[in-house]
Amino acid sequence: MKKLTILAVLLFTVMGSVFSQRGKEVKMDPKEKAEKISQRLKTDLNLNEEQYSNLLVLNTEKAVKREAQHKEMKSEMDAKRAVVKTEREAYNTNLKSILTDKQYIKYLETRRERRDSHGEAKRMSSRRRSRN
Repeated sequence: MKKLTILAVLLFTVMGSVFSQRGKEVKMDPKEKAEKISQRLKTDLNLNEEQYSNLLVLNTEKAVKREAQHKEMKSEMDAKRAVVKTEREAYNTNLKSILTDKQYIKYLETRRERRDSHGEAKRMSSRRRSRN
């Protein structure tokens, strides 16, 4: 029984360290990434040097293009967030001018309660899904 307990503790320790290392991915340069992929394919597919060099060029172009697309999408999302924030601020300013101070405070409280209960409902549904 004692050995089983020690084995279980050891197993959990090892598993914990394995999972904690998973999230520490290093962001690679697109060219490094293309080189790594090309090298792996060269080994797996037994490519000759000409095939490898052509594949490296192709993978480098793809990686650079993908990186540019990623940056473009990120800047678009940042712009959309800025627009939504501006619209939300304008709405709240107009709403505040329409409502009394008491009504506006009640509106904010109700909104916060709904947001909190919505978050709780999401957590509960995800727990139910994970059990099934």
